[in-house]
Amino acid sequence: MLLLIVFFPVVAAFLSFVLKQRRMIEWVNVVCQSVVLILTFVVGAEVMSHGSFSDVFFRLDALSLYVMGIVNVIAFTAILYSVGYIRKELQEGVIGMRRVRQYYALTQVFISTMLFALSCDNLAFMWVAIEGTTLATAFLISFYNNEKTLEAAWKYLIICTVGITLALFGTFLVYYSSLQSITDTSTALQWSVLSQYAGSLDPNIIKIAFIFILVGYGTKVGFVPMHTWLPDAHGRAPTPISALMSGVLLNVAFYSILRFKVITDTSLGDPHFTGTLFLIFGAVSVVVSSLIILASTRYKRLLAYSSIEHMGLMAIGFGFSHPLATLGALWHMMNHALTKAMLFFVAGNMLQKYHSGKIAKVSGMIHLLPVSAFFLLIGVCAIVGFPPFGLFFSELMILAGGFASEHVLISVGILLVLVVAFAGFFFRVVEMVFGEAPPDVPAGEGSLWTTLPLYLLLGFMILFGFIMMPTMTSLLQRVQLLLMPI
Repeated sequence: MLLLIVFFPVVAAFLSFVLKQRRMIEWVNVVCQSVVLILTFVVGAEVMSHGSFSDVFFRLDALSLYVMGIVNVIAFTAILYSVGYIRKELQEGVIGMRRVRQYYALTQVFISTMLFALSCDNLAFMWVAIEGTTLATAFLISFYNNEKTLEAAWKYLIICTVGITLALFGTFLVYYSSLQSITDTSTALQWSVLSQYAGSLDPNIIKIAFIFILVGYGTKVGFVPMHTWLPDAHGRAPTPISALMSGVLLNVAFYSILRFKVITDTSLGDPHFTGTLFLIFGAVSVVVSSLIILASTRYKRLLAYSSIEHMGLMAIGFGFSHPLATLGALWHMMNHALTKAMLFFVAGNMLQKYHSGKIAKVSGMIHLLPVSAFFLLIGVCAIVGFPPFGLFFSELMILAGGFASEHVLISVGILLVLVVAFAGFFFRVVEMVFGEAPPDVPAGEGSLWTTLPLYLLLGFMILFGFIMMPTMTSLLQRVQLLLMPI
């Protein structure tokens, strides 16, 4: 089943590239992503029953299952949204049929590489998969093939390749250290084996390795100061791809860091070293991105900087090394993904209606795009942490864990910075939703394909965001135990 989950998107990518009819390509992608989502829940039941699930050299435990579930939910809604979004682009002559085939093929390759990174047990193969996401998304960022998209793609490719090279060096150091304790070299980079022998690894080498890993994969996460690719890439990519990158690609890169964090903490016998690094990168990311949010003039870049802020907030939660903060950071990962995907889908509807990415060019949404305006208000209330949305409770748990772990100054400072981000969002949203509608812009939503995913994401936000079913609570607690072995 794990093989099917990883390779179903590859089959869909191949069919998308060779099929000639648009409708057939759309249905192949929708059916494929539906099957993958169902298989994820089936495999998830096995993981919840037995603690892990293995198939050939693939392996899922609670952590990889949790992130994979987030990926496939967002991927399913992104494919649904893509149907309406790409149809509109085709009708308006922005792209041709050849580009449609390329879009769906590359998107499925992108999804497959993320799933491969999450399901393989070997840390070296995980690195290969993360690099694969870079290659697939570089072509998607430059999808419109103009000067600005090509510039954003090259910037993304160069910066992330440098980062992933540093992560590779960190992986080599872990491998070198593991050879001193693990006699079977073929298993020396398997996560399931390394977690058992982590206590016998050389702590000095592991420290150096983790720094390279954090900076390397942290470039992909978008930690400041390695974040400079992210606003350009998210702002220029097709909107469904921006949702995938912000909602799940950043989480997959974060997942990679967490794998090495567990090994490092066990090797050192103390989470203080990794926690301090997480707090530094997290606090800087939250402060810098929140200040830039105040000055943002384009709504997709605004959402991109918000993603940097929330990645930093998650890093702070894990950096506190407190059970409550760790649980809050994990819950925040899911809530942010659902909310940010919704906001990017709304941004796509705005872009196709107003034909501009500038905040100043968008007004009167309540009259022209009433459904999108409603979800924009809901999404912004959620993303800034209004109760009763899940992000409010996850942020509350992170800050409560900070106070409980005696990081009072950091917790108070982050709380004040979050107020700044809140102000930056609401000033702009009020202008866009309640301003005077341009007389030359026709009213009406695009299609059911571009509104249905918004309702689905809101349903998931309600279901997993603040109802917290017993199954989700149990899964989060299992992940928490994996991340805090000492």
